[in-house]
Amino acid sequence: MPDASSSDTSSSGMVCRAYAAFNRGDAPALAELLADNVVLRQPGALGGEYHGVEAVLGFYDRLASETHGTIRCELQRVMTSDDRVVAVHKATGRRHGRLLDTAAALVVQVRGGRAVAIDICQEDQEAWDAFWSQPSATERTAE
Repeated sequence: MPDASSSDTSSSGMVCRAYAAFNRGDAPALAELLADNVVLRQPGALGGEYHGVEAVLGFYDRLASETHGTIRCELQRVMTSDDRVVAVHKATGRRHGRLLDTAAALVVQVRGGRAVAIDICQEDQEAWDAFWSQPSATERTAE
């Protein structure tokens, strides 16, 4: 897994620190890595554009709260080019008796050491959407 120390000021280092903060549930550390006007774009379930730090943190908080803190994104690969970073991760979590186990990539545009745009690409959009869909009555009572 790629890793970066807190002294690594590269764009890839910033993305590695953001993944670590997400997995720790450390919203203040994550907020420090986001530009005030950041935009996150998520397709499919939970999809939309999230504008600003609070909206992006709200999106991430929803992922954590709806999985009772089980969601994890294991960073597998980081690629950089100028002001863009592509981060490939494996996402896992549990929700309403369902298991999430899929890969995704984030395309992150970086300026001044902070993310200004985050575009999420799912490897298996159908699996992501099914995981986040409304639970059936049986699934709700199984929790």
